[in-house]
Amino acid sequence: MENNDRKKRAILSFLKDFAALCESVEDSEDSPEYYDLVKKQIRQFRKKYTSLWACPFVAGLRAAVEEDISEAKDPRGMQYAVFRLRECVEIMIDRCGWEEEGRGA
Repeated sequence: MENNDRKKRAILSFLKDFAALCESVEDSEDSPEYYDLVKKQIRQFRKKYTSLWACPFVAGLRAAVEEDISEAKDPRGMQYAVFRLRECVEIMIDRCGWEEEGRGA
């Protein structure tokens, strides 16, 4: 049970960090380097969370990242991809309901 709670906390932290990554790059969306910045940030994120990136729970997010980021051919496309990914993460956090469980304990 404790191992399951630890895994939930790790996944929630992963999702929140990914949402923060999306938010941080939104501040740079007018920069000519925006496209490369997003790719670099995602590579660093994947290295930081190697084991969670492979977790079946985040398979949908992983697929969305790989598809959306690879299809974005210019800064405008990358802006849309980041927006979509951020929405995906926020929905995942809401559906989990883990924040509420943690507060009650």
